[in-house]
Amino acid sequence: QRTLFKPLGMKHTLVRTPANETQIIRRAFGFQQLPDGTRRAYDQTPMFYIRGAGGIYSTVDDLLRWQNALTGGRILSSREWRMATTAMQLSDGSAAPYGYGFALRQTPEGLAKVGHNGHFRGFKSELAYFPASQVTVIQLTNNAQDDRMDANARALFQLSQGMTPPPVRPTIGKALYQWVTAGSEADTRQWFADQLSATSPAFELDEDELNRLGYSLLKATDKRPAILVFELTVQAFPKSANAHDSLSEALEAAGDRAAALASSRAALALEPESASLQKRVDALSKPPE
Repeated sequence: QRTLFKPLGMKHTLVRTPANETQIIRRAFGFQQLPDGTRRAYDQTPMFYIRGAGGIYSTVDDLLRWQNALTGGRILSSREWRMATTAMQLSDGSAAPYGYGFALRQTPEGLAKVGHNGHFRGFKSELAYFPASQVTVIQLTNNAQDDRMDANARALFQLSQGMTPPPVRPTIGKALYQWVTAGSEADTRQWFADQLSATSPAFELDEDELNRLGYSLLKATDKRPAILVFELTVQAFPKSANAHDSLSEALEAAGDRAAALASSRAALALEPESASLQKRVDALSKPPE
């Protein structure tokens, strides 16, 4: 507070501590959107205090002050800023897209982007700086499921340049939930196949979202909807060991150990060095006790 926030005029930025938590009145509370469209609270863990990785509360105005101070030489010298935003060279000679605390990535158009994103429980954020045009894009969300930070930053940058970005598509989870719970299995499979083959897809495919949907459905007595979601996830991401492994868990929960073993073997084939997958294959290969 003394060295950075106050001198930079960041009046709405602080580190959450047990001493000041009750004083933070105007803030957003994190939430998760469930597959059926309802929301549940998903906020900071009570009595758990962290620092930089999720414990600093701020606003877009203050974060813009922070970025302007970084690029204006008030926090780092021009030499230090250049060092911090230069890709590191690994021991094998290759370059990593990371500097000193800054991710260094390019947009699909080849524009350099300097910044960082982050998430903790119900919150996600990104501060992105485009040096060629000196544009800063800041995103703060209390939606734990918002996995489209990169796409959002790209669209916002394009808007700042007077361009018309492609629409940011909704993710497919909510629509798939409706099909799985209200439609027939055959119709659901056909609908999903149509989405995969569409020239201009209406939805964004997000593996993590599909995985969450599958596990939420797996809590029900009838395991078939969960198995269907995991099978469709494998269809969409056939080279994902995690997708095959999740399907294996659902099949095992439904009592089909032979099919579960086949899925686990498929996962292990994709990640043969995984000790946990090997352990699972070994366990499923043995007769149940």
